[in-house]
Amino acid sequence: VVILTEDLSRPCTLVARRLPPPPARFRRAVRTPISAAVTYLNVAAFVLLLRAPRAFSALTKDDVLIRGGQVHRMVSSCFLHGGIVHLGLNMQALRTLGPEVEEWFGHERFAGVYLLSGVSGNALSLATRTAPLSVGASGAIFGLLGAWYSFLQQNQQFFESRGVDVSRSLKGMLQTCALNAVLGLSPHSRVDNWCHVGGFLGGAGCSVIFGPRLRQVRGFVVDEPLLRLPSLQDKISRHRRRRRRQRPLSPFLG
Repeated sequence: VVILTEDLSRPCTLVARRLPPPPARFRRAVRTPISAAVTYLNVAAFVLLLRAPRAFSALTKDDVLIRGGQVHRMVSSCFLHGGIVHLGLNMQALRTLGPEVEEWFGHERFAGVYLLSGVSGNALSLATRTAPLSVGASGAIFGLLGAWYSFLQQNQQFFESRGVDVSRSLKGMLQTCALNAVLGLSPHSRVDNWCHVGGFLGGAGCSVIFGPRLRQVRGFVVDEPLLRLPSLQDKISRHRRRRRRQRPLSPFLG
């Protein structure tokens, strides 16, 4: 995947910090741990499977075997790559786009977009029978691109009311899609364009359904998605409250 992007200037909230900020190269990885973890997982899978061709074959997207019931390949193939150049291009695209999406969507929604986009890209590729054997994270990365495009579109009025012009970013993303389509249609290309299309549509759909919808209410910016996903932190808090209620009283307390 080749990504053409520019940083979106966006409003931020100034928060007082007691501790000095971490080094610049670590700052974004701390704020966007899922994006960083996915990058490390892709690199680790590539290194570990270099000398394990049988394990690699057991995880690739194989249309015949998927139709035979091995549906795990729809997910596992999203973390495999066919070579160092393939891996490098995809990880550079993920490093460029992933943190931006995760900062606005949050950790849980980012993970949902990434996984569902990867599956939707493989599903469309499977349906069109264009790439019987394939690997790569490009479907999931195109899903992040689709989610980001949809997010900017549905919040365009919110950003522009604050002096942030998102039209250039939207245009740049369309140029990115066009460039990758041309590369995919070039002679002897091994790019699975339908996987890219499926991933983009899947990511855009995720953004429409549970992506951020920013509104200003009484001076506060609130997020009102169509479907609010349960937060992992909320689940942990509910679990702790449940355990606290069920915990027996100490016999020494009388």
